[in-house]
Amino acid sequence: MRYRSDPTLPSTAHNSRRDEVTIFQVADNGSTWIVFKGFVKMHDPFTFKSQRSIDDRFCLKLEINGYLDTTISACCERLYRGGGRIDDGDSSFWIETVEQYTSCAKCNDSIDLSQAPDDEKMIHTT
Repeated sequence: MRYRSDPTLPSTAHNSRRDEVTIFQVADNGSTWIVFKGFVKMHDPFTFKSQRSIDDRFCLKLEINGYLDTTISACCERLYRGGGRIDDGDSSFWIETVEQYTSCAKCNDSIDLSQAPDDEKMIHTT
């Protein structure tokens, strides 16, 4: 992941300012735990390990200096494997890549279907 900085600050403050970033993982039952906490500057990359249970959605709350910046909620990490913007692009974070993820059952089914021969992909109706 890469920190793009706090968009509410003037651009001159971005060069040397270090912001405290905290990432909480959220389970389906509502419990949360910290998967990353540290001080980062604009454009700093950082990594963390998702601790999602196979039965839970991939859900994160990303905070800057104690204020919620954005949330991520998807069936699993697979959606973000190629990186990219979070939400509508207003987030201060950018996902660069996701490695060593475990796909959910829904994504596993779609992977299996996409790797099947063409005649097996067809849905037959009567």
